[in-house]
Amino acid sequence: MNNKYNLFKRILELSKSKNWDEARKEWAVVEITEAQADDPGSCCCGKHPIKEMIQIFNQKTRNEVIVGNCCIKRFFDINDYDKVFKALKENRINSFMIEDCFKKEVINPWEYGFALNVWRKKKVSKKQFLNFEKIKHKILNFYKKISMGGEK
Repeated sequence: MNNKYNLFKRILELSKSKNWDEARKEWAVVEITEAQADDPGSCCCGKHPIKEMIQIFNQKTRNEVIVGNCCIKRFFDINDYDKVFKALKENRINSFMIEDCFKKEVINPWEYGFALNVWRKKKVSKKQFLNFEKIKHKILNFYKKISMGGEK
């Protein structure tokens, strides 16, 4: 069996709906992390090893699974997750990460507004730079916490 079939089969088993187009709407992203080199992850489709892992949660059945960066594209916008992994590799953040962390209450409303206002600016004051670095650190730690051995 191919991995695409395995993904569909596994997700349908864990979903309330038994129709793929409906079932995939039941799922939401919980965590986006990168596996440690000595402890690679596995996708629910059966692919192993995977380096880039996305934990998704079914809002109707309360099930959770890990999918890789290829399988996540079957659920949501392709570019957002590619951008997250690219930003993590470069120790940067992007607007998707800022928005995601605000929705998950990792950053507060002031930090959210400030980060969105400053993240693409080329010239900022020293105070703005220091504030942005604190927010950036919070966001990067949120995405990296599992791969660094932290708790959820």
